[in-house]
Amino acid sequence: MKNFLSFKPLSKPENYKGIGVMAVAGIHEALAQTLARAVPPGSRVADLGCGAGAFSQRLADMGFDALSVDENNEGVFQAQTPFRQLDLENARQMAEFCEEFAGRFDAVICAEVIEHVENPWLLVRNIASLLAPGGVVIISTPNIGSWYSRLRFFLNGKFPFFYQADAEYGHIHALSETELELICVRAGLEVQSITPAGHLPRLWLSGGLLTQLTNLLGFLGSFFMQGQWRGLCLIATARKEHTAKNE
Repeated sequence: MKNFLSFKPLSKPENYKGIGVMAVAGIHEALAQTLARAVPPGSRVADLGCGAGAFSQRLADMGFDALSVDENNEGVFQAQTPFRQLDLENARQMAEFCEEFAGRFDAVICAEVIEHVENPWLLVRNIASLLAPGGVVIISTPNIGSWYSRLRFFLNGKFPFFYQADAEYGHIHALSETELELICVRAGLEVQSITPAGHLPRLWLSGGLLTQLTNLLGFLGSFFMQGQWRGLCLIATARKEHTAKNE
């Protein structure tokens, strides 16, 4: 019933062990479960765009060897994990980082980051270079195919999380499930799965009467939708080939 009906407005989890979580409810938990299925504890994992480090701390608590990576840690980063300062949009810094850590990670987490960069295709290619053979990248991003996103786009021509105000804090690329898959494939990765995540009730009756009626329309329309219409976000998992076995 929790995932079917809700009268509550959209909310964000406050923290993980006192560290602020900059993601919608349920995303970090889903990412952690996905990673645990993909690689064993002790694996070396890079958390790209780690923010204050909430997910990095979760990785450490799960027994992973985590490296936290973000543009700026001054007064922000709080996790008890090694930190590396890196501007993902700086070509020189990125090239140096990729050269230093080429093939050294069993997994790379890119949580709610890809929609912020100017060139998501290049970002995933760079991530692929960081992976050891058989390593995985796990990417999460807003789901523009959700029933909620489709309905809002139908009504006002814009996807939620990609309004003008969202662009001001960096949401500049709304990626579809198809494009996300293609980006990974073109980077030489084998897509394992693309699944919905992030709490999005099937019947969401929050807000005023107009909003409730609008969401009711979305509920009825969801019975006719195809693709990933559940979940506020998508999680893509892609694996680098074991090239050694083909040599």
